[in-house]
Amino acid sequence: MDYGDGLEVGKDGDFEFKNGGCVAKISPRVGRKSLKGSEDLWRVKVESAEFSLPGVGDRKGFRLEFDQAKRKFEAAWIDNSAIAVRVLDEEEDNKILVCELDFQLGQNDTRDSPEFEVCSSCNPCPGPGSDPLGVLINGWQSWSFSGSVKQRQLMPRPATPRFSSKGFHDGAFRKVTTMKGERHSSEMFILIGKKNSGSILCGFLTQVQYYGAIEVHRFHRRMSIMSRSDASTPKWTDWAVIELFERKPPTPFNRYAEWTARANQVHESFKEIPAGWCSWYHYYDKISYDSVHENIAKLQGIRAQLPLKVIQVDDGWQKKWGDWEPNDKFQRGMGTLAKEIEQAGFTPGLWLAPFAADKGSELIKKHPEWRALRSNGRLANSGNSGKWFVGLDVSQDAVVEHAANEIRKAVSWGFRYLKLDFLYAGVLYDCDRKDRGKSRAEVLRNALAAIREAAGPDVFIVGCGCPLGSAIGLFDAMRIGCDVGPNWYGDLKWDKWNLPSVSTSLRNSITRSWMNQHWWVNDPDCVLLRTTTSLTDDELRTIATVVTLTGGMFMLSDALAEVPAERLRIAKIMWPPFPNKGNLIVPKLLEEQSPSVVLTHIENDTGVGYIYALFNWSGTTSKKLVTFDEIPKKSSSGQYHCVEFWTSKYYSVQKGKPISVEIPPHGVRLFVVRQMEDSESRAQYLGSNIHFSCFNEVTSYCSGEDKVELTLNVNQETDGFVYMSVPWDPKVSGTASTSTKPERQGEQIWKIPVAVQPDGSSLVITR
Repeated sequence: MDYGDGLEVGKDGDFEFKNGGCVAKISPRVGRKSLKGSEDLWRVKVESAEFSLPGVGDRKGFRLEFDQAKRKFEAAWIDNSAIAVRVLDEEEDNKILVCELDFQLGQNDTRDSPEFEVCSSCNPCPGPGSDPLGVLINGWQSWSFSGSVKQRQLMPRPATPRFSSKGFHDGAFRKVTTMKGERHSSEMFILIGKKNSGSILCGFLTQVQYYGAIEVHRFHRRMSIMSRSDASTPKWTDWAVIELFERKPPTPFNRYAEWTARANQVHESFKEIPAGWCSWYHYYDKISYDSVHENIAKLQGIRAQLPLKVIQVDDGWQKKWGDWEPNDKFQRGMGTLAKEIEQAGFTPGLWLAPFAADKGSELIKKHPEWRALRSNGRLANSGNSGKWFVGLDVSQDAVVEHAANEIRKAVSWGFRYLKLDFLYAGVLYDCDRKDRGKSRAEVLRNALAAIREAAGPDVFIVGCGCPLGSAIGLFDAMRIGCDVGPNWYGDLKWDKWNLPSVSTSLRNSITRSWMNQHWWVNDPDCVLLRTTTSLTDDELRTIATVVTLTGGMFMLSDALAEVPAERLRIAKIMWPPFPNKGNLIVPKLLEEQSPSVVLTHIENDTGVGYIYALFNWSGTTSKKLVTFDEIPKKSSSGQYHCVEFWTSKYYSVQKGKPISVEIPPHGVRLFVVRQMEDSESRAQYLGSNIHFSCFNEVTSYCSGEDKVELTLNVNQETDGFVYMSVPWDPKVSGTASTSTKPERQGEQIWKIPVAVQPDGSSLVITR
């Protein structure tokens, strides 16, 4: 019998789902219990059903009930490329197997063999020299690993000992990283595929009932979709979707991001992307009232050049974690400070960790029963973040109300921007919760919802150290990587997880870029511009490129008086933040753990083009030949105008003739690529060096045969130049023109100096 559209269920409950040459054979019955050898246990009753899928809508499907097995399985057909599944398992078990599936991905490149790729249970594993599949793995919370792992390759593991880091990362399951690499496991979602083949995406629509994970055998023949059943009351797992792509799409997460956003009731529009200053990475916990005011004065002085909006006071203002009252360095009170920040023209921001406390805090002395404890009465493992702290058990209503009251207090002081940190501490993996009727996912979702309600709709909330699935639809922004720190690598160079590290943070910013403005505004962490770090100018350009191109928040964290003008210019060209709503294309997302190429489509009155970034993650200079083959909509003529942003160099790109570029260690080359227009009489705008996007600075544009008129506006006072293709010797006028004459860069290519005012300036180019 067919259910939905072509889902035919066998007598044992197995069924196949296909999209072209991509096939998933799904087995709801396979699992630990099947080893008992009871055939009666797995006799199955099948009945058709209709479901209302969160974020998707009403769909047809079927329900399975297994004889004697206290287990029900449901499947709903979404469309010809996706289905959804869930399970109700009434047995007490810390692991619920939603289903297992064997899969094969169709071959779509006719230049290669038409046979299926090597990932079905009936095909052999790839031999030496073959192209292995890639798996994009997602960790549980903000600081967890996000990146691709190849077939047979070991998953990266935290560099610190497990007792020190497991509190951070244990969500649905412990990451299995045996020496043989037997499993690749991912929290909430996973993407598998490779070049010239199809791909498969599996992911939960919500993480409200349980935390869920997907595990893949190291040979990538079989996948298991599972949930952690850590509540005494059985409940349905969250719906998990399985999406098959006959061809690997340039943006594979688009539909999944939309479904999950609707399922979690994310608001259709986000507040303005924050940009501002944070105290942490210069002052750390030595922040004081005076140091905040020093930076307020500096920001006021450069407002015309860099109009940042948020002043965030980070860790160090409070007496202790848990005792959220100002210490002796803030004797005038936090309400007074918030008022002064607002009077200076900025949005007051404050950091706190509402589910954490110091062991010696007054809070813990007064309420020792709020501590997250193991069954033996010892403290649950909170992970070593430079100190061991106490997690608070948010399954207790009194703890949730305490956290909500702290948020109300911060808002009453006048803070309209809150960064809430170490949120995983409310659901530590080994905590013997007081309320065992709810799962960890349930109690954290409830606690975060209480915080959201306490803050009110007008307060911007940034989550950090937070299980990602728990906060969708509740928070405005989310940290999606580890701390940046003052060094390219962390203290332990090989760590790819939670230790402060610029390179690790940038990798996560790219691999999780699709979440931006679908689930929340991504927070890639701060940009450090001062010269007292070990970061080189090339590394700073790479940081600026990733932070801006991925479209998330933009926060500085220096004593601004110590930032030289040439480095402050990097911040200026990042303003205003680039509105890239999860549209970043990462061609080698599954082939490279830190992708070397990212690009995005640009379009406005000046025309259509692409921003194309080429990274060198190695510590030595790299020479590359660039063809721009990754651009989805290629020019039929194969001819492009190309301007490299950081070196201000123009290239004429001809079909079949790659350009050669040299990229310094940890550096980047950022190109603005536009198709050459056929007309020999019209001018064409090619880019600028006054804004990172090379097109956002143009707010109006009109081009005729003898004249071009445009307006440049980046909401700040700045100067630089624009690149134009002009088929005549240009005469320049308008309020943006300068006394310096245009400089010829090639045939019909001109570099035109400009000076722009905060409210915008006009540029007129005539024959």
